[in-house]
Amino acid sequence: PGRQPRQQHQHRRNHRASPPGAVAHLSLAPLEGTLGPGGARERALTSARERRHFAERVEGGSGQMGKSMQQNSCGVRRASIALILLLALSVGLNVFMQGNYTSRGPGVRGAEGQHTPYANCDQGVNGIDISNAFTPASSEISFMSGMVIDALNRHGLLRQYISTHRIRFTFTLLWIMESMIFLEDKRILMIGEKWDMPVLIAELYNVEPENMILTTFDEAGTSTKVFSKSRKEDITVPLEKLDAELDLWPVESGSIDAIFCFEVVEHFPVGPVTFNSEVARVLKPKGRLFLSTPNGASLANVAKIIRHDQPANYIKYIAPGRPITHVLEHSPNTIRAQILKGGDLKIVEHRTFSPYGNERAYADIVRDRGVYEFLVKHGYNPHWFGDTHFLEITRADSPVPSVPIPAVPELPSQGASIPVSDRASLPSIPVSDRASLQWALKPAGGDVMQESIAGVETLNRHGLWSSAKASERIRLGYTIAQLKGAMDFSSGRVLIIGDSWDMAVLAVELLNVDSSRITVAATGEMTYPAPSFLSRDLERKTVTLSHDSFDVATEAWPYESGAFDAILCFGVVEHFELGPTTFVEEAGRVLAPGGQGRMFLTTPNSGALVNLWKISQAEIPALNVKYQGVGKKITNVLEYAPKWLAWWLTVGGFLKMVDHHTFSPYEQLEDKAQVILRDDALLKKVLDYGMQPKWMGEVHWIQLQSGDRA
Repeated sequence: PGRQPRQQHQHRRNHRASPPGAVAHLSLAPLEGTLGPGGARERALTSARERRHFAERVEGGSGQMGKSMQQNSCGVRRASIALILLLALSVGLNVFMQGNYTSRGPGVRGAEGQHTPYANCDQGVNGIDISNAFTPASSEISFMSGMVIDALNRHGLLRQYISTHRIRFTFTLLWIMESMIFLEDKRILMIGEKWDMPVLIAELYNVEPENMILTTFDEAGTSTKVFSKSRKEDITVPLEKLDAELDLWPVESGSIDAIFCFEVVEHFPVGPVTFNSEVARVLKPKGRLFLSTPNGASLANVAKIIRHDQPANYIKYIAPGRPITHVLEHSPNTIRAQILKGGDLKIVEHRTFSPYGNERAYADIVRDRGVYEFLVKHGYNPHWFGDTHFLEITRADSPVPSVPIPAVPELPSQGASIPVSDRASLPSIPVSDRASLQWALKPAGGDVMQESIAGVETLNRHGLWSSAKASERIRLGYTIAQLKGAMDFSSGRVLIIGDSWDMAVLAVELLNVDSSRITVAATGEMTYPAPSFLSRDLERKTVTLSHDSFDVATEAWPYESGAFDAILCFGVVEHFELGPTTFVEEAGRVLAPGGQGRMFLTTPNSGALVNLWKISQAEIPALNVKYQGVGKKITNVLEYAPKWLAWWLTVGGFLKMVDHHTFSPYEQLEDKAQVILRDDALLKKVLDYGMQPKWMGEVHWIQLQSGDRA
C-alpha cells in the first residue's frame, strides 16, 4: 500500500464510472491526512478492496462484474445509497462519541518513539490522563471502522461478534500500521484466527494469502476465501490445528515477520509453557508479535466492583450451558510477567485502550476524581486504565528499542498516611452503622476462633491437616460457626460436594451428623481413604463413609428427588467451566421439597473491597492468582461477583435465597482492605455509589432453600 504515485491514485479515484442512475461517488477528501503520517490514508484507500471492486467499474461494464452491474442497475443504486448511509452513520457516530466521550485517536510515534495522541486527551485533575478508560472517537477510527465493516460484509462475515469488537479491530489495525507500515511482502502467522483477520489483512494491507499461516485450537480444515491481488481471485486458505500454549509450532525458525495473537492468551488454562520460546524461535530478528487481551485491572473494573458487577469483559459471553472460556484476564503485571518469563522476548510497547463502551454504564464512577486519585496515590498508573491490553513484542536479541512506560503522576501531598495497625485505630467513618463494615475485615468473634481451633484439631487427628492449609484456618472456623447457627444436622441426611473428606469429618465430629447419613459427591478421585466412624443408628457399629464420583456441574445426580435435608458445597462452583446451571437444577431436585431442604455454599467474591487495592497495584482482582504457575492449570475458572452469583443460583426457581453475605478469612489481605477503610472520602464514595457493606468481603457465604420447581 502507498507505493502508487499520488497522481495515479487520484486519477483512479476520479475516473471511476458509476452505473446509470447511481448516486455519485462520495468524496473522501475531507479525511485527507487523518490516518497519520507517511501516506497512511493512501495506503488504506489503495488497498485490495479498492483494486478489486472499483477497477472493474472503470471498464464500463466489461467483465462479469460489469455485466451484472448493467443488468442490475436498481440493485447497484440501492448499494450505492447504502454506502452513503454507512458513511453518514460512521460520521454521525463519530460526532456523537466526540460529544459524549473523550476524543482520542490511536496516536503515532514521535521522533523519539513516544506515543503522541492525535486529539486532546481527557485530562483528569492533577494531570492524570484518564482517556484510556474511554472508547476512542476520532475521524480516523470512524473511517477505518467503515472499511472493516465493508470488507467483512462482502465476505459474509458480519455477525454480533463484529459489532461488539469493531472498535478493537479498528484500533488494532491502525496500531499495526504505525509499527509495520508495509505488510505487503511480509509473512504473517495468525494464532487462533479463522475468518475475520485474514480477510482484513488481505483487503486492507494487500497481503497475499500464500504469505498467511492460520492456526486454530479446533480441528484443521479451511478458512475463509481471501482475495489474491496477483491471481485476481479468491483463494481458500488452509487452517492448521495448533495449541499455541503447549505445542511446538510447525513453522520454520526465523521465517515470520509478524505474529498476530488477538484475544487468545486469556484462554490459556496452563500458561505459556512453550508460547514464549516458540514466538522467539519463528520470528525474524526484527519481527514482531502483536498481542491483545482483556485487562483484568481496568478502571472500568473498579467501577464494576463498586456496583457489584462482574469485573471482567468475558461476562457478556456467559450463558447457561455455555463454556466460560476466559480462564484468566490478565492485569498489567501478570501479562508482562508471562511474556518476559524465560527471557526469550522483550516488550517494545505496552498500551491499554477501551474499545467496548464499558464506560457508558459507569461514567459517573470512572470520571470521579476521588476514585481514580485514590488508585494513582497508591501506585496505579493511568496508562493501565483501559479495558484491553495491546502489546508489541519482539525477540530479546532484537535491535528494536523499547518504548518506556509513562511514570505514575505525582499527586500533591495530602498529609501523613494513617498507619495500619489494629482496627481500633480506624477513623470515624461517615456511615450510619460502623459495625456494618465488619464484612471486609477478618472475623473477630470468639465463636469463630473456637471453631477454628476445634476444626484444625479434628482434621489433624484424621491426618487431613497440613501446613498448606494454614491460610484456610479462619474460613474453616467461620463455616462451622455459621452451620451450627443455621440448622440442626443431627437427624438429617447430608450431601457433601467436594473432592476431599475434610468437610465430612467435620460434619460427623462437630455437627453431630450420623456417619451413616452422609454421602460425599466427589468431583474427582478422593485423595485420602474414607475415614471410619461409629454410627449411633446402627448400634454403634463402625461405618465407612460412602461416596460417589461424578461431575456435579454437568451430569445428572444419581440420587432420588428430595433425598437430602442439607447440601454442603464449599469452594466448588468457581471451578465449573460451564457455569452452575445443571448444578442448581439438580440441587433443587434432590433437596427436601417445600423449602425444608437447605444448601450452604461458599465461593470467592470477585467484588471484594480489597480488590480495589489489588487493581491499584496492577494486579488481578481475584483470589485465583495464588494458584497460577507456568505448567499448572488455573482451576478457578470464574470467581463470581455478588449480583451474578445471586442470579445464577436462583434463576429458574429451583432454589431460593435465604442469606447472602460475605466474610474475609484471609489474614494476609486484611491490611490491604484497611487501606481503603481508612480513606474516609473514598469509602463514602463507594457507599454512595451503591456498594453494600455485606458484600465487601473476600468470600461469599450463601444459604439457599429448595424452590418451587421440582
